[in-house]
Amino acid sequence: MTLLESANLMINIDFRNRVKVAALQYAQYIQLQSANSNSRASWAQRTIQSPDQAAIQLVPAVVMNVNVQQAGPDVTDLNLQAAVQAVSDLQM
Repeated sequence: MTLLESANLMINIDFRNRVKVAALQYAQYIQLQSANSNSRASWAQRTIQSPDQAAIQLVPAVVMNVNVQQAGPDVTDLNLQAAVQAVSDLQM
C-alpha cells in the first residue's frame, strides 16, 4: 500500500469497525485464560469496556502490519485478526 492508501485506511470507518470486533474477540479470549499478567487482563478489560477507544488506538499500527499492508482493505478476517493480536500484544 502507498502512504496515502495507508492513511486513508486509517480513517476508514468500516475498517475501524472490523478492528474493533477483532479486538473484542481477542479480549474475550484473554479473559477466558486462567493465568494472565496484569497488563493483559487490564488491556482486555479496557477493550471490552471501551471498544471504540481501543479500535482508535489500534488502527494505525494495525494498518502498518504486514498482513494489512499486503492486502489493504481487502485483508481477510483471519489475517486482520492476526494483525490485531500482534499489535495488541505489543501494546500490553
